[in-house]
Amino acid sequence: MSKPYLTRMLSTFLMAASALIVGCQSTPLGTTAQELARDQLGVSILTINLHDIMNVPHSATGVTWQTRYTRIFTWMRDTGNFPDVIALQEAPGQWTCPTDDRRLPDYAALDFLMDGIRNAGGEQYRIAYLLTGKGHMADGTAWIGSAPAQFCSTQGGLALLYRPSRVRNVITQPSPGDSVVSPYTAPFPLQSTYLARSMQCCAPAADRTDVCPLIDGPLVTPLANHHEPSKAVCPTPLGLAWTRGRLATQGVDRTRPTSDAAFSRFELVRQPGNYVHIYNVHRGWNTDNPQNLQILDFGSQNINQLVTDMESRFQSSGPLLYPPILVGDFNIGSRPDTRLLDSFFPRFRVAAWSNGGEVDGAMFGRGSGDIPNFPPAKQTPYANLVQHMPALADGESCETQTKLWSDHCALFFRVEPSR
Repeated sequence: MSKPYLTRMLSTFLMAASALIVGCQSTPLGTTAQELARDQLGVSILTINLHDIMNVPHSATGVTWQTRYTRIFTWMRDTGNFPDVIALQEAPGQWTCPTDDRRLPDYAALDFLMDGIRNAGGEQYRIAYLLTGKGHMADGTAWIGSAPAQFCSTQGGLALLYRPSRVRNVITQPSPGDSVVSPYTAPFPLQSTYLARSMQCCAPAADRTDVCPLIDGPLVTPLANHHEPSKAVCPTPLGLAWTRGRLATQGVDRTRPTSDAAFSRFELVRQPGNYVHIYNVHRGWNTDNPQNLQILDFGSQNINQLVTDMESRFQSSGPLLYPPILVGDFNIGSRPDTRLLDSFFPRFRVAAWSNGGEVDGAMFGRGSGDIPNFPPAKQTPYANLVQHMPALADGESCETQTKLWSDHCALFFRVEPSR
């Protein structure tokens, strides 16, 4: 064997070894493992109050709901951020106009949003639930997500969409002994936790052909919704979520029940056996306690009781990946007073909050070492990559016509293991 050949072989070996050494230095094993854990154990969440579809937000007339929703999935396309979970408040259900028979089919607005996300490069999202019929407006003229205009109205409420490639909804059918109670079935179980059923989805092929199969839950044949007397009985997915009923503290009909949050349990697809609990919150205002307006905590009490019921129910199944997560519209103003939040939700801490206007926020359950706390979880969470949506320049608000998604600012973030 010639010396030149040996020299070339040695040179090649040294160059390869050098490349390997450089590679190891640039991506240490510890960092790689940490990044992998964050990717495998992280859950990204977008929460937004959609402000219904019937009317445009209060101070920004002329911007249709289609335009606003398009801005949501355009942001996803431009940034590559496709949330694992999308928690929606004031999500639209049905739009009816008895004076001229105009009607937007049930789920059509959500379907528009999901179609846009899919076409923007995301996958086909699924609907965990769409719950409607919550009392809200302080003047007693409307319900959550309901906007009357020229005798037309909509029904809206809490909804949750998710990416099936990332998380799996495990609340898809009743467990033995669990009764399913529809918000439109009397008698309504006031002051109790129950499995609520999504709005009925009787989708004629002429208007909606794809949304009904995207609703989680077994097929049933329910009675027609009371606000849709002309709709025929039809098989429909249940779309279940745990919630807790209480008497409405506002609106014309104070006997009409309301809920302030809906509970979902998800398993991470890439990490089977790891579960997260997400409470989609829309804390109801309370105007019937004029003697103590600063402590309007009826809605908070209802949310806390729902958390207690649900965490107790699943405690025997083992520790959660993260403590329970509250996301949504807490109805406490644009600059939340931490002391007020602490008094409303003493078992939680503020994780992230959106900027300006009416806002959405997120809170994490206090872990081991905090008092009061939940049972220890597998990971201590923190909110990473927090973004306030839409992106605003100095002096702009969420209601800037050229940017608005809603009259509320939205919040996007990733729940990840603490460093």
